[in-house]
Amino acid sequence: MVKLNCYTYLLLAAVLFFSNLSMAQHAEKWRKAFENDKSQTSLKNTQQYYLLRLKPDESKKELQSKGLTVIRQLDHQTAIVKGVPVSAFEDRIWQANHRWKLSSSLLGQPKKEDIEKIFTLKSTDASKTLQQLQALGLEANRKGNIISVSCNQKTLEEKVLPLEEVTYAGLESRTPQTESRVLDLNFNPNTINKVHHFYPELNGENMVISIQEPRFNMEDIDLKGRIKPSGLEEGEVSSHATDMATIAAGAGNSFVTGKGVAWAATLTSSGFEDVMPDADEDYTSLGVSVQNHSYGTEIENFYGVLAEAFDISAHQNPTILHVFSAGNLGLETSSDGAYTDISEMANISGNFKMSKNTLSVASVDTIGRIVPFVSRGPAHDGRLKPELVTYSTSGSSNSAALVSGLSILLQQSYKEKEGTLPASALLKALLINSAKDEGAEGIDYITGYGGVDGYRTLENLRGDKFLAGAVATDERKEFMIDVPANATNLKVTIVWNDPAATANANIALINDLDLTLTGPDWQEWLPWVLDTSPTAVAAMTKAERKEDHLNNVEQITIETPVAGTYKVSVNGYQVTEGNQDFYIAYQWDIKDSFEWDYPTGSDNISFDGETVGYFRWKSTLANTTGRLEYSVNNGDSWTLIAKEVDLAKGYYRWESPEVTTPAIARIFVDGISYKTDTFLISTPEQVKVGFNCTDSVRLQWRQVAGASHYKVKTLGAVWMDEILQTADTAVTLAKADYPTSLFSIQPVLENGMMPLRSLTFDYATQGVGCYLSSFYPENYGTEGVYLNVGLGTYFGVKDVQFERMTEGGFIAIGTVKPESTTVRFLDTQPNQGLNIHRAVVRLENGEEILSESADTYFLSDRAFMVFPNPVERTAWLNVYSKILEEEKARICIYNINGQEVLNSVLSSDRAAVSVEHLNAGLYIYHISTSGDVLKGKLLVK
Repeated sequence: MVKLNCYTYLLLAAVLFFSNLSMAQHAEKWRKAFENDKSQTSLKNTQQYYLLRLKPDESKKELQSKGLTVIRQLDHQTAIVKGVPVSAFEDRIWQANHRWKLSSSLLGQPKKEDIEKIFTLKSTDASKTLQQLQALGLEANRKGNIISVSCNQKTLEEKVLPLEEVTYAGLESRTPQTESRVLDLNFNPNTINKVHHFYPELNGENMVISIQEPRFNMEDIDLKGRIKPSGLEEGEVSSHATDMATIAAGAGNSFVTGKGVAWAATLTSSGFEDVMPDADEDYTSLGVSVQNHSYGTEIENFYGVLAEAFDISAHQNPTILHVFSAGNLGLETSSDGAYTDISEMANISGNFKMSKNTLSVASVDTIGRIVPFVSRGPAHDGRLKPELVTYSTSGSSNSAALVSGLSILLQQSYKEKEGTLPASALLKALLINSAKDEGAEGIDYITGYGGVDGYRTLENLRGDKFLAGAVATDERKEFMIDVPANATNLKVTIVWNDPAATANANIALINDLDLTLTGPDWQEWLPWVLDTSPTAVAAMTKAERKEDHLNNVEQITIETPVAGTYKVSVNGYQVTEGNQDFYIAYQWDIKDSFEWDYPTGSDNISFDGETVGYFRWKSTLANTTGRLEYSVNNGDSWTLIAKEVDLAKGYYRWESPEVTTPAIARIFVDGISYKTDTFLISTPEQVKVGFNCTDSVRLQWRQVAGASHYKVKTLGAVWMDEILQTADTAVTLAKADYPTSLFSIQPVLENGMMPLRSLTFDYATQGVGCYLSSFYPENYGTEGVYLNVGLGTYFGVKDVQFERMTEGGFIAIGTVKPESTTVRFLDTQPNQGLNIHRAVVRLENGEEILSESADTYFLSDRAFMVFPNPVERTAWLNVYSKILEEEKARICIYNINGQEVLNSVLSSDRAAVSVEHLNAGLYIYHISTSGDVLKGKLLVK
């Protein structure tokens, strides 16, 4: 809901007014902002910056032929140009002042002298500009052609902007923050599970993914052994970066939830201190083909030098895909740009995400509902952002990492077939075109083109459901696709890697291509285009079919296509120079079809990242409901789950029984059964340490129903390696044979299927010693002292002997033959006062294992015990008593003159009293309750 004040009404009215202005009126608007008040009426024959009113369809190439270069596109009708104008432009060109160099967030800001800020500048000669700034006494530094300068806005406008080489000045946040804190790994909603099942050979091997943020933990067991040092790492280790690396490319050594999308890919790290892309030569030398950026800064609705830098990087490295998280500022409102004060819209975190050739990813929950705190579009100029969503309730960081991992698998598949990496624009086209609609119907500024469908994307890639070409201005390319009679939901998407716009461009698009689709009946369809008007209502308005002159992604859909040959046409509406490469992806569904997405034959329900399982499918069946059942005896009998399942939802929530068993499920629709593969229902195994002795360790676990044997695995150089198989439920290992203390147990059923294995555990941290895990005494009223022993295992244990200390040493007071891992013995004749006990575990092989000795105080004959006596002034006086139910005891101490020097309530039956204020000497103590008084002498030393 938009909160409107008077200023907002005026602003929105002005924006709506300008959106309907004529070209002359557009130019007049910008002329008032940028015209040089000191300029003469006639144009000088020197190279200057000018404000130019463009003619309809006037190309940049035409302007260049007449000596003008477009520097900043203000809107579709006006631009800042540079050059020597000719008389043909007299009636539509004005000399411009220097304020056109300001980013939109600075336009209209007062020239405050008292507020120092760090401005980002772009210069055509950074060295010269840096020297000029230093000569002005300003603090500045540079990276490439980008300069940071500290000053106030008055100084910026009066001294910095007039510098000839400076072409841009803006406030760009260069302090990135990671955007999710929790690893929630669940690949089922985006069909990554299906990719892993049907294409297990696609694992990212020999591919390199870069994680740009603080360094991930290179010793993490899901990442180690696959790290390529980059020289670009930051020193700090980040748990967030470790999570992102795990989602994208975790090995799964820790558990199933530690297995990433591209689980064998090589990982490298790059710091994000200055929020800039890496150098081209670094990407090349490291072999990086995907870089993940799960971080953000502030809401910045403008195309700045960072956005330009990433578009340049993508354009110069056309096979590298930059994947950004959309941000987690979805509940915030933009305070600048065209979408100022529109509540909870246009809040993508960072101007670098305004780039065109990258991919921004937002989040939905496990059933496709919008996550409120995740950032939303549009981009600063109305372009559709974010492009995609994936599952994550923790934030868009995790979503970006998932897409980064999937992109690696897509690149691997293409490379294995073609021998080269695919263009990043092709990957974008396939990912976008294969997405399933989420949120509101059709494309929108919250879920973009929809939710990622990893399996469908891979199938379309491997099925060559894409086209490629290039066009120049006014050139037209046509392609034919044959659509069968049983097709539904035809979808076609074009993507091109557009040249970078100049920083400050109000409209980022440079090369404008137009997509059209013509049916066999000559009906023509245009792309879906969203309303870019700066209002909340417009932002939520359903897309319309019309020409798109804003995005470098265009999509056409036809819900019910007729059979026949369709013509896909691409027209070069305006291409600055040469040819513009493009890629087209297409697909259709098949009528009256049903396909299971989850579970597959490799899946376990419900612990593959979901604590509660969801059956998932795709359906174009005419009937909208079905009967859902499952069987655990290979279909001999079936158990009803639900009578009328809504097929249009594509999912059903199921709390599976707590059993370990193979199972199958089916949906009955109109008498036809659609069965899943045989999947597993199981819970993770729990492994315990029986003993952890100097030379050996014993691991043990429960019997798994139906298991024929168990695989014992330990951490190798990269993976959890199998070291042995056993039909038993325990194994004793010689430590000398294994350098690591990390192990896991994998059950194997009689049919060869493998239920969930145990989490990988470190036996050295389980708190179990050599058989003994614990020993402690406890008073048992007046009957004696119970002695308690905890064993890791009683396998190989002859008995446990219990001993008590006497003046002559420890003596045996009893033995117990263990029948479980908990052993108890009652000492019925303990000493009055202090007792020291220990336990001896005696093994069948004759070895003995001693526990640590343990002290306890036992009182039955007397009510109180006072010790030590004599007592040092610096020590505590202990007063032990029988357990007092509700009654409080009190101690009073008197000196030899009968004067009371201490009076204290005993707070418990094991009280400690300070005597440090007493002088050395002899005292009398009285300990009293309602029914008794104990008197005695106390010597303080």
